Amino acid sequence: VIGSPPCTAFSVLNRGLNRDRVSAERRERQMAEAKVLLGFALSVYTWQIQRRRYFAHEHPASASSWGLPEVMAVRTMEGVATIVNDACVFGMKAVDKDGVEKAVKKPTRWMSNAPSLLRHLAARCAGRHLEHTRLVGGRAVAAAIYPPELVLEIVRGLQGQGEEDSRTTGGAPLVERRDRVGAGSRIQEHED
Repeated sequence: VIGSPPCTAFSVLNRGLNRDRVSAERRERQMAEAKVLLGFALSVYTWQIQRRRYFAHEHPASASSWGLPEVMAVRTMEGVATIVNDACVFGMKAVDKDGVEKAVKKPTRWMSNAPSLLRHLAARCAGRHLEHTRLVGGRAVAAAIYPPELVLEIVRGLQGQGEEDSRTTGGAPLVERRDRVGAGSRIQEHED
């Protein structure tokens, strides 16, 4: 299961830019709706873990949702880890205010219990772009769509997880995480 519930209400950028444009009542309603959708996604992830199946969840790395107790409850479950990647590494682009298409950095945190998937997604921008598009002025909407390279890497990560499971457990998913991801692994908590 791959989940990406709406993150607008949790967005630092949205809260900063739109705070005075939206009534407090509307902001509260949007947050309540966002928490319901996020809560549903978290319950599905928990169900996946209980069934010994995989899940992946993503929200922007700076989203306030990552600090919610219900997210932390899943994030700290046995076998669950997070990584942060940059969307530009996977080909995300958007047209900037000057009309030129540029890379979109969009640091994104992924949470999953599929180590191979997280290894495939753990890529940060090396600064090879001349500049990044800023996701203001309505450009953040385009960044909500996964670029093809990201989709391909998700598929590769899931295929890799299936292969690892077949080699280590005869096909049973979700083997003990501690045995497969050590201190030297690229899958560890990354703080911004």
